[in-house]
Amino acid sequence: MFQSLTLLALAAVVSAQTVWDVTVGGAKAGFTFSPSSTTAKNGDIVRFTFAGPMGNHTVTQSTFAAPCTAVDGGFDSGYAPVGLPAGTTTTSQEWNVTITDETKPIWFYCKQALPSPHCLMGMVGAINPPPSGNTIDKFITAAKAVTPFPPQSAGTGPGIAATTSGKPTALTSSSSDTASGTDSATGTNTASGSGTSPSNTGAPGGAAFAQTATSGGAVAAAVLAGVAAFML
Repeated sequence: MFQSLTLLALAAVVSAQTVWDVTVGGAKAGFTFSPSSTTAKNGDIVRFTFAGPMGNHTVTQSTFAAPCTAVDGGFDSGYAPVGLPAGTTTTSQEWNVTITDETKPIWFYCKQALPSPHCLMGMVGAINPPPSGNTIDKFITAAKAVTPFPPQSAGTGPGIAATTSGKPTALTSSSSDTASGTDSATGTNTASGSGTSPSNTGAPGGAAFAQTATSGGAVAAAVLAGVAAFML
């Protein structure tokens, strides 16, 4: 009986975790996060893939009131160059944000200022934004209206309502691993993995983007199999 309850508890914990993919920049997305809005639960991971062929962006936590200013204690990926300098083998970089308080909206932006401030072009996004009031559309509009572009500094903490995986991990053309997110002309972003979960939509500039997350079902099965073997 105890063994059965233990296995059920492990199944609930592992299978509940979902990975949501967000593409940062790239040839197709441009100066945007795609999708711009993600709905995630506690324990879920939002995986940011810094796309190429060339780019140098950040994922920096801010506030709705100050879209283009790093918030004290917020997360900051730091600059994640892809394809730069010319000739580098870096094809993309990945960075994870784990949600710790799903009741609080998380606002973020790119603090890159070259060739012109990316935030002022609407390169901002949100996790768990409210459906009314301070919406993602209003956040994008507010970012574009910021003037002048404020001085930039590094984030000072692990994150508010979330924790991070440290610095982005570079993937190279010689790596066996590749970026899992793929963008189509319609903005569809599909994560790797055999499991699926409900689609998630954002509205950058009024256009809808669909997102499919990676389910933890396969991982749960592997963990439970190992635990069951150990307990026999």
